[in-house]
Amino acid sequence: MFRYKRLISILFYSILPLLAGAMQARTEDFVKLARVQAASATITSPADGAKFKADQPITLSYEVAPGSKGDHLHVYVDGEEMAILRELEGNFVLEPLPRGSHELAIKIVNRAHEPIGVETTIKVVVE
Repeated sequence: MFRYKRLISILFYSILPLLAGAMQARTEDFVKLARVQAASATITSPADGAKFKADQPITLSYEVAPGSKGDHLHVYVDGEEMAILRELEGNFVLEPLPRGSHELAIKIVNRAHEPIGVETTIKVVVE
């Protein structure tokens, strides 16, 4: 009887690290999958509320993760589509805008160019 308990104990403590490692790997896989599926869109520059001169081009810097439903992004100025971008991060230079307040937005869209509901908007002022 003692031998069986010892054998079971040895097997249990030999297999336990393997099971723990498998559980850790599985958890990491779920985290990676969640990151792939989670879409995000960020305008990294200019800052919300930034001010520009009337003759100054505006460089829009962005980072996106399209997630499982997105494919690329569209850039909008005051609700009007200005560009289709396929890079996940980069810069897009806007021609100088007229004086006043303007909304700059990026939206992640699917292959049919339909927004998937992930977007970000900032306001800038041209003086």
